[in-house]
Amino acid sequence: MLFSLLLASMLAAVPPGFDLNSATYEELLDLEGLTSEQVVVLYDYIQGTGGLENVYEVVDLPGFTPATLGWLRENVIVLPVPEPEISSQILNVMERLAQEDGPGDAAVEYWEDLLLRPLPINQVSWWDLRSLDRVSFIDAASVDGRLRSLGPVSSVSSLRSTENLRYYGYRNMRDYVSTREPDYSSTDFYGSYRFIYDDNEGRSGIDDGIEGQISELKSAISDILEGGRELSSTSIDSLELITRLQSEYDQLIEARDITGFSHRVRVGSGDRYRAGARLSRGVNSTAGSDLVAGLDVPVNDRFDVGKAYFSFQDDGFVRQVIAGNYRLSLAQGLLIDNSDELMYRNTYRTWGLTPDLTSSRQSALLGGATQIEAGPVLGYAFGSFTPRDALTNLDGTPNVLYQGELRPEEYSGVLDETTYGGYAFYDMGDYLPVGTAIGMGTLQIQYSDSLNPSVAGMDIPNDTYTWDCPEYAHMPAGNKLSYLAGSAQTVYENMSAEVEAVRQDNGAWASITTASW
Repeated sequence: MLFSLLLASMLAAVPPGFDLNSATYEELLDLEGLTSEQVVVLYDYIQGTGGLENVYEVVDLPGFTPATLGWLRENVIVLPVPEPEISSQILNVMERLAQEDGPGDAAVEYWEDLLLRPLPINQVSWWDLRSLDRVSFIDAASVDGRLRSLGPVSSVSSLRSTENLRYYGYRNMRDYVSTREPDYSSTDFYGSYRFIYDDNEGRSGIDDGIEGQISELKSAISDILEGGRELSSTSIDSLELITRLQSEYDQLIEARDITGFSHRVRVGSGDRYRAGARLSRGVNSTAGSDLVAGLDVPVNDRFDVGKAYFSFQDDGFVRQVIAGNYRLSLAQGLLIDNSDELMYRNTYRTWGLTPDLTSSRQSALLGGATQIEAGPVLGYAFGSFTPRDALTNLDGTPNVLYQGELRPEEYSGVLDETTYGGYAFYDMGDYLPVGTAIGMGTLQIQYSDSLNPSVAGMDIPNDTYTWDCPEYAHMPAGNKLSYLAGSAQTVYENMSAEVEAVRQDNGAWASITTASW
């Protein structure tokens, strides 16, 4: 009798069905009371929101009827969602992002943060969505338009029916957004550390570049020493020139077998605070100075790139503040874009303000930037102070900014650059097609020494090769540059058009127009 009562109690504790929150896609397909279309919607909703709170939530999903709810109530249960774990899908995206560490992937840190703390989809606009990986302007405007006209969505999967949203855009968007509410008071702490070791295997193209430069320098030095380039009739100090060329030659010889590595640390607290730091050295580095104060190590162990940032997010007037290294790309990127992006086969460009822990050195901004939002107005203000590499004339004055990966010590930190400016956009999507906006911006750049882009200043006289480079007449000159920009954009159904024009203080103009269908 006692055994029978115990058995009855145990059986009564067993739930009459299986848990929807923990069910696999295949298990949901086996349910007799659901169609395959309903299974897709339900599974996407559970994965997108983290789980159902109760079975009655399904009545808000497209394609679910009261009869479906009644069947589910009789045959399944909804157990409380356990502590969240990172899904295999998110881990796959993280693994892909971890491999995209070049200058063209300047928003990787931002995207990785969103995998853990997704954007609240019901509170975002097209300019938020446009900052996501491989989400086009049309995709972003289409989702924003749906939210404005139909109101909040109960699941991310509901966005699939958005008119003019490509499935490719939805697939890339879904991992970075959710229906969660942001919590700026949360103190949940998270972080990561990544180490990358990169040897010379498979880099024959870079090695050939180094060998070519080594060969050219060796030939030039030998030619001068053997009297092939007569310098006595010029103002050039031949000994000083040979010493400089020999120094560059020695640095390239030393860099030929150097391997690359990087250390990267990122931490965060809730939705409000994030910070990170990076120390790295590229393959075949020719770093000529320590970026870390007090670091006393041989040249082969010096860091090419040292970056760090601290950021603050909120949902008020001040949306974001970044102190340290940041990446900024606005409008068409004609006025401001320091990401070194080279996106082949398309015109995609990541939009907005994000932290910067990339390997890019030449265009890095170091200082502070803020993003503000007041109704239909979105504004950015930024400032930076950082050393810049530059080629120098034979008399030692700066010629042009140096953008090469191989940086001899003679080119390192020749100038100090001070940059500041702002950009403001007015969103007209409340009375024109969503995505329509106009903007104005300004950019000021000052250098600690005047740029003097002269061909004659770099050409060794009396050699067999005479430079003929008319483009040099249009290179930036002097110690101050000023720019004023205007932009406009719009989306109509599955078409978009964007234009940006910039005027320099010397009267020069530049413009770029992009259209998509």
